[in-house]
Amino acid sequence: MRRDLQEQVTEWQDQNGAHDGDLSDHACKVLEEAIELCFAAGASASDVQKIMRTEIIKAAFKQEITEQFSSDDVAEELADVLICLLALAHHANVDIDHAVEHKLTVLREREWAVSPSGVLRRRDRI
Repeated sequence: MRRDLQEQVTEWQDQNGAHDGDLSDHACKVLEEAIELCFAAGASASDVQKIMRTEIIKAAFKQEITEQFSSDDVAEELADVLICLLALAHHANVDIDHAVEHKLTVLREREWAVSPSGVLRRRDRI
């Protein structure tokens, strides 16, 4: 993935008023999009629910559920997510750079609201 795409995403976020706010809300936004991706790829609701339950139980058992923020942990998990996304793009035969450029064009045309935690939400879905 090209470095300039990350810069374009950051610029789009900044132009629409997104801010750091509550990092956990930004992470939950990623989860929302990941669930939509699962459905787009053909997963069932029960598949998604099973995985979510398993991950919550596993995290609770390992005592990983915490309100403490760790830059190292976030960086490691972001890397895991990005690696999985790039692998999925490969298996789905998707040019991820082209897909991101196209989606940014679509996103720039929409109207956005900023949640108190700094996450962008579509105005028509608030």
